[in-house]
Parts: sequence; structure tokens; C-alpha cells
Amino acid sequence: MSEVLRTLGNSHYASEEYEKALKVYSEALEIETDPIATSRILSNRAATLLRLDRPVEGKLPASTLAC
Repeated sequence: MSEVLRTLGNSHYASEEYEKALKVYSEALEIETDPIATSRILSNRAATLLRLDRPVEGKLPASTLAC
């Protein structure tokens, strides 16, 4: 399911619908459990936040990062 959401987010991003993309990527993050897939979604979400000129929101607390 999260892959479907990521693909939808990518479609919104390509159409420059950044707010919609951000919402969909955030939804995908809520359900994704695979670390590699999560990193892809986070990367897409960060790129979207940059397009929205909101880079600070892309920061993650250290407790959410896997070591």
C-alpha cells in the first residue's frame, strides 16, 4: 500500500502539486515498515518540502533514525 501512495505522491510531485504530494508521502510514512522503502519516501518528502520552501520541516529527531 505504501508503494502505491509513494507512486501517487510522485505523480503529484511531477505535476507540481506539492501540497498533495506532501500529504500522500506523509500517509505512506505512517504505514511503511521497511527501512529501505521508508528512506525512499523520506527522500521524496524532503524534496517536496524544498519545493515548498519549507526545508526545516524535513528535519527528523535523532530518535527516529536507525543506526
